[in-house]
Amino acid sequence: MPDKNLTTVPFGKHKGRTFSWVALHDPDWLYWSIEEGIWEDKVLVLKEEAHMIGLLSQNIAIPNNEEGNLKVLYITDTNTGKFQTFEVVDASEWDSYSYGGMVSDVIDLSMPRKLSTYDKTGGRLMLSALKFYYYGDESYRFTEKRCHEFFTNRTHFDLDRLKKAVGI
Repeated sequence: MPDKNLTTVPFGKHKGRTFSWVALHDPDWLYWSIEEGIWEDKVLVLKEEAHMIGLLSQNIAIPNNEEGNLKVLYITDTNTGKFQTFEVVDASEWDSYSYGGMVSDVIDLSMPRKLSTYDKTGGRLMLSALKFYYYGDESYRFTEKRCHEFFTNRTHFDLDRLKKAVGI
């Protein structure tokens, strides 16, 4: 059950769920709702939380990257161009051309949607990779409590990059 002290989605298929839960179960829906302006005419707290979770989920820090030598390599299907997975790689030991992928300093849960709108499979594959790199288990279960804990742990996000994104 969602924590009643957190902001929850008031309608639709995720009614009663927190934005953090939605981001870690159906990121495509979260980004779609933001892109479509669903939150613009709603109570300010809904708009702010949707946008904040959206921004955080696009700036997830690479685990164990204290030295800054790791990168995220997003791998796409060479035929469809859709998201397949991501790998965390040592920046000095890879060649992006040999993988046919894109490279980033952060894990961006919106990448499947950026590559192909309405890519539910890509979203699930993204979340499986996130679970593997953060928890060592692709089948790690994101309960409501764990989703909240993930988004309230500042070490999970590249805060410097996030500040630049919002102009701070």
